[in-house]
Amino acid sequence: MLSRQTVYHINEMFEDQRFRAEVDRLSSGLNVVTVGEGSFVGLLAAKAAKTVTIIEPSERFRDIFHKYVLYYNMKNVKIVEKATNLIEKPEIVLAEPFYMSAMNPWNHLRFLYDVEILKMLHGDDLKVEPHVGTLKAIPECFEDLHKIASDVNTVNGFDLSYFDSISTKARAATDAIVDEQSLWEYAGTVKEEAVELLTFPVDGRILSRKCVVKMDNMQSSNGIPIWMEWQFGDLTLSTGLLSTSESGKPHWNKGYKQGVYFPITNLQNESSINLNALFDKSSGDITFQFSKC
Repeated sequence: MLSRQTVYHINEMFEDQRFRAEVDRLSSGLNVVTVGEGSFVGLLAAKAAKTVTIIEPSERFRDIFHKYVLYYNMKNVKIVEKATNLIEKPEIVLAEPFYMSAMNPWNHLRFLYDVEILKMLHGDDLKVEPHVGTLKAIPECFEDLHKIASDVNTVNGFDLSYFDSISTKARAATDAIVDEQSLWEYAGTVKEEAVELLTFPVDGRILSRKCVVKMDNMQSSNGIPIWMEWQFGDLTLSTGLLSTSESGKPHWNKGYKQGVYFPITNLQNESSINLNALFDKSSGDITFQFSKC
């Protein structure tokens, strides 16, 4: 059922002492509801909470969580399929947020729609954590990863520029403009600070959002990683960049894939490019465009 990456993420969550302590603090003595898909945060909350109701849309995961509840004798935990199955009003909603079907970090924005339903049912005063999400990006110089999107040009005397033009057109017609990669697997360096693109308050009101951000220092970079960060109580949970060494080596979260854009054709030699991001509330997805400044 789970990829190795997701198995890693689940284990990492249970071993993260700061996250576990924050879950305990936020849920202590309260009636807690957790949302997600394949998220184990409800089992973590059961230790300190008065009651926990796990909203789990996946039948297979509901079966799995039932087995955990029985095995560990968690008498304060209930598992339901959807928000409308809740009987009592919760005091707080907790999430990582994590959805097993998400491909990109911003696909976890599905969380906003779950919160919207819960607030419609139980009032705007319902407390929710995380309370804000931020889409971020940073230029990076990869050692090799960028080659999957770059032109071949001339190799050993063979001019492959015609092949390059066909491949570029094919990628533009079929591939997403932002690729999904586990960036911890690929060496690279960053020389800039991360840039905030879009901010999503988790208040039950979903609005379309857009931005145009200038990405500098592209002459020494060949890719732009994109990820989400969530403010969970007093903690910042990053699905992407965790830290950067003094030498500029980025430390990426191994439990998630990150989005990454590789400048191609007329943008390859630009020192700065514009990044356009649009969140459409009707689809719940983010579309990207890149252009010359």
